Amino acid sequence: TRGHYGGAVAVENGSAAFADCDFSENLLQCYNGETDTRGAAIWAKNAALEAAGCLFATNLIDTMYYGGMGGAIYATGGSALVTNCVFNGNAGFHTPRTYDAQAGRGLYGGAICLDAVPNATIVDSAFDGNYVNSKRGGITAYAGGTIYVAGGKASIERCRVARGGRWGGSPTDGGAVNDSGAICLASGEATVVNTLVADGHACAFEVSGGTLSIDRSTIAGGDAAAVLQSAGTGRISNSI
Repeated sequence: TRGHYGGAVAVENGSAAFADCDFSENLLQCYNGETDTRGAAIWAKNAALEAAGCLFATNLIDTMYYGGMGGAIYATGGSALVTNCVFNGNAGFHTPRTYDAQAGRGLYGGAICLDAVPNATIVDSAFDGNYVNSKRGGITAYAGGTIYVAGGKASIERCRVARGGRWGGSPTDGGAVNDSGAICLASGEATVVNTLVADGHACAFEVSGGTLSIDRSTIAGGDAAAVLQSAGTGRISNSI
């Protein structure tokens, strides 16, 4: 699909519920225009979004000049409930023509981007190998190789997050690992409970604003620090 929003599904207002669905190999490409590309599988605005028992695999945002948000799901406003879902190999990918300053503005959330969602819950779900990537550099920001939260309130419970992160260049091009979390909080509030974050391609968590609380969770392996905090508040309890 060539466009800006929702490679498979786009919903605005109202509600949308998906159960036992397969969202695989959706490609959302945008090589021109004046806006970011959002939600390679699902884009939701001011809607009550629910996904239960769904598979999201190898969905891809491919953008040239502007940014990308949500390699599988992008949600803004409304609410979001993700239960017992699997996210494998979803990505936000940037392929600039040149290294100039116009070559992209940012990639956020290889699997899920939550943009000012007042009430978002992700529970009993598994994430493996989701990432944000720029093939040649020239991108201004990367964040949330697996999950990116900007504003609102998010709860992540009983999940497994593995091999999530970002690269400053394509892995096949020998791109170096960079410091951006598999789970990134830019603003708002996020709570992570009984969750495993393991073997990431960058730090496990990044906090650049807002309040992040981690409780009864495990951080294992990975190529960088467990938590990278530049602003905001981070709290860790009963975790290893």
